Amino acid sequence: MRLQVVVACCSFLLLSVLARRQHTATASGPTNPHVMVLGTFHFVRGQQDMFRISAGDVLAPKRQREIAQTVALLAQYRPTIIAVEAPFGNDKIQRDYQAYCAGAYALTADEIDQIGFRLAKQLGQQHIYGVDSKLDMDFDRVMHFAEGHGQAATLQKVVDAGEAFTKDTDAELAKSSITEVLRKMNSPGELQRNNELYMRMALIGDDSDYAGADVVGQWYTRNLRIYANIRRLIHSPEDRVLVLFGQGHEFLLQQYVGDSGDLVLDQFDDLK
Repeated sequence: MRLQVVVACCSFLLLSVLARRQHTATASGPTNPHVMVLGTFHFVRGQQDMFRISAGDVLAPKRQREIAQTVALLAQYRPTIIAVEAPFGNDKIQRDYQAYCAGAYALTADEIDQIGFRLAKQLGQQHIYGVDSKLDMDFDRVMHFAEGHGQAATLQKVVDAGEAFTKDTDAELAKSSITEVLRKMNSPGELQRNNELYMRMALIGDDSDYAGADVVGQWYTRNLRIYANIRRLIHSPEDRVLVLFGQGHEFLLQQYVGDSGDLVLDQFDDLK
């Protein structure tokens, strides 16, 4: 009983100290860094996502006009930092961006080029930043476990839900502009819909084998690393960070930003 009281008192004191520190940090100025996470589909097929959107030719004149409209909309946010789905610490993206600004690099169809590079140049920024941290996720283990332990139906529900999401996005792209598709993809309902795939996958396993939960844990770890990399870029309370990433990451990245205690989370749909 005495030990429990001591632990409880220590915990209370620790929380009090942390609370005072947080108050001191936030009370020093009225401004906190802002972060907006823009979840997107990958403009180029053949990437490593389990479910891939058929974006068509984003270099076609119609799509180029739509991308220009999206970039103009994002420029209203006035980001001071643009973070994209490229390896953290890898300077290739910076070399490509500098070459593009110098007129020595032709933009590819990749969304990093089409949105990230174009926006950064339009805003006169000197840098663009990769914040990704790849992890090997053992989906084969999940598949083999499900097939060998009578859980194939559970796995099939994950596959069906992912394919339905892809099909719906393909259909939306066929009739709507890129900006309109991004608005829908970034809506709370669509973010929840995507995250539910991982919650279903986590159920695959039995007894002491957590095949699905282990893979989902790797997904959480990857996104925590991305969040940590984003934080490493922020050096001023005036910073405004635009994070351009695959839509599947957005649910967790928004959660981490919202839970940070010192960042302001902004929404793409607020831009009009």
